[in-house]
Formats: sequence, C-alpha cells, structure tokens
Amino acid sequence: MAHHRSSPPPPGSDSRETILPRVLAYHKVTGFELGGTWVPPARFERQIDALLDAGFRFIDETAFLDALDGRRESSAREILLTFDDGYRVLLDRAIPALESRRIRALFFLVSAFAGRANTWELNLPGRRFMHLGWDEIRDLAGRGFAFGSHARTHRDLTRLAPDDLRVELEGSKGEIESRLGAPVRSLSYPFGRSNDRVRREAERAGYRA
Repeated sequence: MAHHRSSPPPPGSDSRETILPRVLAYHKVTGFELGGTWVPPARFERQIDALLDAGFRFIDETAFLDALDGRRESSAREILLTFDDGYRVLLDRAIPALESRRIRALFFLVSAFAGRANTWELNLPGRRFMHLGWDEIRDLAGRGFAFGSHARTHRDLTRLAPDDLRVELEGSKGEIESRLGAPVRSLSYPFGRSNDRVRREAERAGYRA
C-alpha cells in the first residue's frame, strides 16, 4: 500500500508506534526572483549545515521507503531532502553543496517540461526558469540522486477528469522510468493538493509514497 502522510498517535495508543523520518522540501536555490519558492544559495547551505550540526542525518529515498514500509527502524532526526519541479538552476550551487556533504536528494520532475522553461507558474517577469533536461537528469541519477514524479504538466490533480488524472500520474511515471531505466516510486502532488480520489489513483498507478 502506498503511504501518504503520518499523523501523531491518538491518545492511549501504543507509544511504540513507528516514528517516521521528516521530509524537507525546496524548490529553487537561486538569487532573488519574484516568486516565493526560492532560497538564496548561502542561506540554503547554512540551513543544511545547521541541521547537520544539530545531529540530523540525511537519508536517501530507499531508506525513507524502507522506513515507511517497516523494513527498518527510523528516527525523527532523519531527513529526506527533496526538490519539487526539477529546475536547472539547482546545478549551480545546490547540487555541488549536496555532493560536498554526501547528501543524496530526491528530485520530483514535471516530466513534460524536462529541458524546457516552465509555463505554469505565474506570468511575472523573470519567472520562466528552465527545467533539468534528460541528459542532465541521467547524469545526476548516475551520481546517486533519485527522481520521482511531480505529475506530467503540473496541473491541480484534484480538478482533473479521470482520464486526465491517469495521464498525469501514469504518463509521468512511465516517461521518467523509460528515460532513466529505473522505477519511479514517489510522487509529490502539484501545489500540494490531493484528495481521496487522487490518492487512490496514485496508488493504482504504482507509486509507493
């Protein structure tokens, strides 16, 4: 069964309930832009170093999924680092910073926009950021980074007709898998929006988390 979120145990429940790792999500690591999904590179590096200094440990997607599925014990001081959208600007500072610290992040790709500028963000000056191309994605996969789906065209999945929803979920998963030759196990919902119908379709499409 696919896992979607964790909740605190209800009062009176078994206190030995599994503690799941945390997920830390970023989008762009870059200089100022008019949107609200960016972090300056120096601040990003300070945040990561502060977590390391505080005793947090960064894990990869496989370790995260193993914890969700109960195949290993986990800790709330473990973190899966993720990036929504798969922007090319991450190559400049974010990825070198991660590699120097031996951190392997999970990138959620909008598969139809690989190698293209986005057209789904607000139409403001300076908002047309390029997404990673497939050659760049394959190179990063070879360096130990993992890739999941952020749907095919970054539409609000809760508003889609059944056939369109399947295209967004199955189409993205299939395209990334065919390009990388590796399974796509995780999904990040565009805009963070989901409902029971979307979650059922995601599980039916084969996503594990």
